[in-house]
Amino acid sequence: MAATQAVIGRRLAGAVGAALTVALLFAARSDAATRLCGSASDGLGIVATNASCPFARATANHYLRLIAGTTAQPPPRRTFPVHSSATGRTYQMTCRGVEIGHQDPFILCTGANKARIRLVS
Repeated sequence: MAATQAVIGRRLAGAVGAALTVALLFAARSDAATRLCGSASDGLGIVATNASCPFARATANHYLRLIAGTTAQPPPRRTFPVHSSATGRTYQMTCRGVEIGHQDPFILCTGANKARIRLVS
């Protein structure tokens, strides 16, 4: 049983890693200020363009708290303030679920000086 769980865990980690790599490479083609910022509180990967990683994580986690318990697909659009520790300012961010042909859905957050934050599985 443990061996099976280990194999499944490695496959899942590989699939998530591959999805994050593709998302990061796709984003990096369009903007040099794109970076992989780890994971949100629910395990979704965070890819940030024109935003610091702390700001991207704060945005992601705030949005996930706002939609907790929501079963709508794609997730609903929400606009909310997020404080940036890098600039000391608070910015309005808008997040919404995006579906691409019912495959590889992701959440896109925009605002704050052209910031684009993607939450990918």
